[in-house]
Amino acid sequence: MGHAKLHRVGDVLSQLLSAQAPLNQESAPLLEARGRFLASDVQVMRDAPAFDQSAMDGYALHSDEVQGASDSSPASLLVDGETAATPGYPAPLARGNARRIFTGAQIPQGATTVVMQENVVREGDRVLISRPSASGANIRRQGENQREGEPCLRAGSQLDPITLGWLASQDIINVNVHRRPKVALIGTGSELRAPGTQMTPGSVVDSNRIVLHSYLDALGVECILAIRSADNRESLTAALQAAREADLIITTGGASVGDHDLVQDALLDAGGSVEFWQMALKPGKPVIVGRLGPATFLGLPGNPVSAAVTFRVFAQPLILRMAGDAAPHPTTLPIIAANGMRHRPGRVELARARLAPQDSGWMATLAARQSSAAHDAMIQFPSFVMIPSTHGDVKPGDRLQAIPSWGWRGQAISPFSERAPL
Repeated sequence: MGHAKLHRVGDVLSQLLSAQAPLNQESAPLLEARGRFLASDVQVMRDAPAFDQSAMDGYALHSDEVQGASDSSPASLLVDGETAATPGYPAPLARGNARRIFTGAQIPQGATTVVMQENVVREGDRVLISRPSASGANIRRQGENQREGEPCLRAGSQLDPITLGWLASQDIINVNVHRRPKVALIGTGSELRAPGTQMTPGSVVDSNRIVLHSYLDALGVECILAIRSADNRESLTAALQAAREADLIITTGGASVGDHDLVQDALLDAGGSVEFWQMALKPGKPVIVGRLGPATFLGLPGNPVSAAVTFRVFAQPLILRMAGDAAPHPTTLPIIAANGMRHRPGRVELARARLAPQDSGWMATLAARQSSAAHDAMIQFPSFVMIPSTHGDVKPGDRLQAIPSWGWRGQAISPFSERAPL
């Protein structure tokens, strides 16, 4: 079943990601592109603002006609109409006149300043202005935010609602993105049963399928296959053959050294290859990395915690790389350990933890139970503190790095509470 050398996680990840190019590009409508990654740079299509426009509700006028204005000698100007933010060109502004103007409206030809309505006294069809107004005041100049032809979005950028709105503002209705990765998910184990089905002696609920399928959904992949296989080479080989159209094949269970751990054998029977086996990682040592035709193969452990950890470490950045992410590695945070735990040097350990903000940064409380089968512990301790392979026991106050929980938003308190800066 291969050799027992433990591979450094960083080395394996580096080779995986460097060998994986982003998938080919396709055109997608904006409303179907959220969460996907740009396949090419996008330039500004037009100036913004597209014309000189008012930044305030007020009056547009010739600035030189109010330069000597004061309380004792206000400038008196005739109001010749109004200009709102509507299509079309406003009439030019004659000397001695002012134009009622609204925020976003185009500045009429001849006007050089906008006086806020709060600084104007209206008397019938005239306005009195008692202070000077500099040329350009309260006017947004054409192109001051962005100029046509300037680069704006780079290839590898993820499309969120704001970037999609900006693309729409440029009259772009379709955008070049990378194809969604196709993933096949195979759970191995004769003892597995679907949630809600009849329990039999020795059976185990296949929770990994729910966890990993949910991760895949959140990453926006196309899950083309999600099946279970019994613990025999024929069934496993057939399942792998059925997954050949995928970009990535993920199995759970059957990756270790037991008599019923047959994933490596089945992968070879199906015509695949094993590139790495056994990682210097806890939990997650029996990970298999290989190939099956054009697909990358990841054999993850079957224990629930190990499966979740190794998905975050290996599968998530690989999927993001396939999808075109320019920075596919998980976010990490510097943390301070709130409590200690035993750690034997030799493997990187991802310890389950709960993160909380403190005045000095982020504090991590490490779970007392770190078993790879303690699925329930991940509910209260959903983040992972990374303990280096050279590190001994963790002590309170140790400074380490953490991978935040899935969907982590970076703020544990309301931004509008008394504790927050807002």
